[in-house]
Amino acid sequence: MALIGKIRDNSWILIGLVGLALAGFILMDMVSWSNRGGMGGQFTMGKVAGKTIDWNDFQRSEQILYQNAQGDPFGRRNSLWNFFVEEAIVSKEADALGLGVGKDELKDLQFGNNLSPIIQQRFGDPNTRQVDVKRLMEIKQAIEKNQLPPQLREYWAEQEKEIIKDRLQSKLTALVSKSLYLPTWQANQINNEQNTHVSLNYVKIPFDKVGDAQVKVTDAELEKYLADNKAVYTRDEETRRIAYVSFLVRPTAADSAKINSEVAALVAPFRETTDDSSFVENNLGIIDGNYFRKDQLSPAIADIVMTQPAGSVYGPYQEGSAIKAVKILDRKVVADSVRSRHILIGAQDAAGLATAQKTIDSLKTLVESGAVSFDSLAARYGQDATRTKGGDLGYAAPGNMVKEFNDLIFFRAEPKKYYTVTTQFGVHLVQVTDKKSSGKVGARLAYLQQPLIPSKETQDSVYQVALEYVSKHRTLEEMTKTAATNPAEKIETTGPLAKNDFHLGTLGGGNSGREVVRWAFGQGTNNNNVNVGDVSREIFSFENQQDNYLDKYIVVALKSVQPAGTPTLANVRDEIEMQVKNIKKAELMKGQDLSALATQYGLKIDTASTVAFNAMFVPGIGSEPKLVAAAFSAAPNTKSAIAGNTALFAYQVTGKEQPSGTPMDVATIRRQVLGMQQSQVRGRLMQALTKKANVQDNRAKFF
Repeated sequence: MALIGKIRDNSWILIGLVGLALAGFILMDMVSWSNRGGMGGQFTMGKVAGKTIDWNDFQRSEQILYQNAQGDPFGRRNSLWNFFVEEAIVSKEADALGLGVGKDELKDLQFGNNLSPIIQQRFGDPNTRQVDVKRLMEIKQAIEKNQLPPQLREYWAEQEKEIIKDRLQSKLTALVSKSLYLPTWQANQINNEQNTHVSLNYVKIPFDKVGDAQVKVTDAELEKYLADNKAVYTRDEETRRIAYVSFLVRPTAADSAKINSEVAALVAPFRETTDDSSFVENNLGIIDGNYFRKDQLSPAIADIVMTQPAGSVYGPYQEGSAIKAVKILDRKVVADSVRSRHILIGAQDAAGLATAQKTIDSLKTLVESGAVSFDSLAARYGQDATRTKGGDLGYAAPGNMVKEFNDLIFFRAEPKKYYTVTTQFGVHLVQVTDKKSSGKVGARLAYLQQPLIPSKETQDSVYQVALEYVSKHRTLEEMTKTAATNPAEKIETTGPLAKNDFHLGTLGGGNSGREVVRWAFGQGTNNNNVNVGDVSREIFSFENQQDNYLDKYIVVALKSVQPAGTPTLANVRDEIEMQVKNIKKAELMKGQDLSALATQYGLKIDTASTVAFNAMFVPGIGSEPKLVAAAFSAAPNTKSAIAGNTALFAYQVTGKEQPSGTPMDVATIRRQVLGMQQSQVRGRLMQALTKKANVQDNRAKFF
């Protein structure tokens, strides 16, 4: 009682202590949220063109637009961020120019004859590209009657913002596109580039055919190369590179045996069933309607399929990363090629598809009656290039047509009869006019298959190996020493990564990719500073995207940091050193005889004829602009060499053709060039406006 009395007498002290404790908790929470971009003004994800992007608004939009969405959330967030940035920029520019989207225009973009690309994408069939007009009309009526469900109402409001932004961006693009002009002197120059051709002999030599030991590179040469190519290596923001060792998770013999026995247990019921479609569907198999010749089948089953009777089942057997069983459903002689003709009526939406079907049905009745010829109907009603030749499509090999059309002409249609089929292009009236066959037999098959997935025990055992490795290797230097003596634990390196990146090249993306980047930038779970050479204590796992299991664990280290701006040589030495070595390898070959080089490296001399100066791709060579430019500037018969994008090229120019005296068609060149430039305006305009807007990007504080 005395103690209670003392507490009462000094209650102000107790109240003060409780107050201090509460203040401490609040302060801790504020600091925690501040670190993640949280409290009091710290919900700001970024600022663009004077507009704040708020984390709560961003989260709300993400939840509304992508609720229950599958796939990589970071890819979606990146797209949504780009929308917020572009919407702020586009709105500011549109306001300054007096551009807008009125109510009637917005209504037309959502429900009318000028549907927004966003509506076409989200309400279109991915196969037929037909817009679900019926669904749109239902939504329109629900909006007009104020009967739209709350969830859809929120979604539609967010979508309206996207549609308005897209429309305003199109208007800005149109203003810039219409201001483009090509002067006559430039058209003349382009004409010369298009009609000046060079021919050359060349030897394409892989970079690794010439040993690195044959060339020596000095720091002065590397510094000069960096100075000459400064723009290539300059970065707008800081980037970091990750070094990592992978521990692959592969199924053991026990894992394979277990999966093999599971498929084996299905073989007998698979053989006995009379309902193949249902059985295959219930057991996650596949049935292909096509007939496959022996040379089109896997060598593992080709002989069996062509010799065993229909109804036979073979398996289990392993093919690739799956255990399979195959059932022979049917065999028959298949055509090597089919000649057909058609009349196509295109359609853009469900209503158009219904109209097209009625037209095709009427044409089918007419042609079957003999009252009118197929040729005349094709010429009058056909909506593709074949209308001028009676709808003739010529001969097609299996698989050359879209699936619906292919399956009809190869497997269902009888010669001379008429059929209708719907494809992504519209509705077709089809007649097979000829079939060519070498008498080869094809088989129609059904498969059961289970992927070879490592068991949890196998995954755990590999994790333990990675755990032991990370405990013994606490620096990149220690990892490098081990890799020098143990090739199985080789070190790989990512490309330069920015703080908001989430995709790590061949490793993939997703949450693991994002967490690796967060760790590298000191934004990981512990928010520790990370220095070059540090190794993460956390082991990161990556999934096999096809079969959804953990197929690798990686141990990561921070290899390098490249600040924003022009890098120092130390930051990019590895990249630059390889480039300079390749240049010096090419210099060794300058002036050498092509035949001698071809013999030395076990290669052959190839020829490229009539290559235009503006050629983006050269058959046999690929995309090699440096080679093309060098060839045009070289004197005829001069032997030289250059380091290209994909290989070393030793070459000799054998001839040049100058433009003939034919008058230049300025109008055609203008139309071609301006058309190409106008198609690039949207993207380039947005890039320029974004750079001008000085975007403040704080996303990394939030995810």
